[in-house]
Amino acid sequence: MDHPTTFIIADNSEEFCSVLSETLHRTGRFVVTGTALDGEQALRVVAEQKPDVLVLESDERFCQYTFADITPGHIVITNLFRDQLTRNGHPQFVKGELAKGLPAESVL
Repeated sequence: MDHPTTFIIADNSEEFCSVLSETLHRTGRFVVTGTALDGEQALRVVAEQKPDVLVLESDERFCQYTFADITPGHIVITNLFRDQLTRNGHPQFVKGELAKGLPAESVL
């Protein structure tokens, strides 16, 4: 039997972390092994637990700094466009900013 896919959820909203964690748990195929409410905590939890998937609230311009220290296999980034749609609303711009920081071995 394959092991369930492990997740870490990093978001400053406890409610978001809780709802997503419960939703993933209900599938029976995913296990949330940790949550983090800030970037420092997220870096520590990811380094310790090495999840299959990291769900991360991040601005696309900050990703290049985040992934200097961690290399998750799969990354789901939330918060894109929410704060700065008028400045960063072009999809190719966002893709380019994300590409600056994503590890080559990670899947977005």
